[in-house]
Amino acid sequence: MKRIFFLFLILVVSCNFLFAQNVLTAMDVFNMGASKIGGAKDLEAEVKITIEDSSDMEAILFYKAPNKIRLSFSKPKNQVICSDGKKLTVYRPSTSVVMTQELRKGENFIPSIVDPSGFSLYRSNYNIAYNEGPDFVNLEGRNISVRQLKLTWKRVTSGYKLIIMSFDKSNNLVQLDGTTSSGVRFIYDFFNIKYNVGIADTRFTEYEAPSSAYEMENFLFDPEG
Repeated sequence: MKRIFFLFLILVVSCNFLFAQNVLTAMDVFNMGASKIGGAKDLEAEVKITIEDSSDMEAILFYKAPNKIRLSFSKPKNQVICSDGKKLTVYRPSTSVVMTQELRKGENFIPSIVDPSGFSLYRSNYNIAYNEGPDFVNLEGRNISVRQLKLTWKRVTSGYKLIIMSFDKSNNLVQLDGTTSSGVRFIYDFFNIKYNVGIADTRFTEYEAPSSAYEMENFLFDPEG
């Protein structure tokens, strides 16, 4: 009888160990998603930005490590946000204004959703847990299965107080749903994500706004300040 009990105990412990080995924690899922972006030399994706009480925006996103980014919008048509790491350019066709900003050394304009260092800030500033559980669920409005994480502030600060991140089965971040401290909700949907496609540096430097546009230089801060 003792021998049977001993064998049963070994079986239970072994099963629990194997089960534990197959269960991903929320931090495991987060780290896999961060590694997918952090390991890329560049990426290209379609992005849809939904803001409460505002018109949706749609663009092609180009990112090249460590500090180059371009958003070429189809909605609003012809709007552009572009940075080569040294200069930021924003063209708004609705007002025919092009705004430029010389960036200080070390200044980084890259949004945290595509910047590997941004994920480090999420780790530091947010509690990371599953939204409802570790199982894949259908992402609302899209025919895709995702694991969802819920990020909540560790302390009151600026930015998003709540973030829902959705990762697909290939560990791609396909949606970021953030609610700001003032209660405004931003949803970023990513489609057709491509990594390491060999984006040329000229993608981030060869942009000229229409000659008729009014130019505002250093609209954010004095680069010498």
